[in-house]
Amino acid sequence: LVVGDMQRMSYRNMFMVICIRQAINYFMGMAALQQGLGRIYRALQDGGKFIFNAPRYTGQKRYPSVSHAYTHDKLSAFVLEINTLNNRRLRHEQYSVVWGHRKKPLFVRDENAFYLFTKNEFNHCLRLAGFRNIQFTESGKTVTCIATK
Repeated sequence: LVVGDMQRMSYRNMFMVICIRQAINYFMGMAALQQGLGRIYRALQDGGKFIFNAPRYTGQKRYPSVSHAYTHDKLSAFVLEINTLNNRRLRHEQYSVVWGHRKKPLFVRDENAFYLFTKNEFNHCLRLAGFRNIQFTESGKTVTCIATK
């Protein structure tokens, strides 16, 4: 198992599986996606699988902000996700508070930026990288893919 920066990956024919969960969108634009998928392709052994899931772009002008509340074993949490879409760049801010067990509340803020791609754009870049047997599944706002080298 290797955990690392996919934008600096330089392995050759090393892995049978590469899995990227909710992070392929850190490639900020088509050129970055093409370069990144090329590095992923080179890192896989022949017949290796590349698996990823990502938010998918369907032409929407807005991306919904949402909130979640959780309770477990006398601990509670509230999470507010604020999403701002500017062209294809999604700015995601997350504010969380956790409290309970007679401890002071813990406040956490996180911010990320993502680039949104369509399923067809993913497919095009995967084929340019050399992948074959590309299978997509779509559910709600998410696309999941398994591609074979």
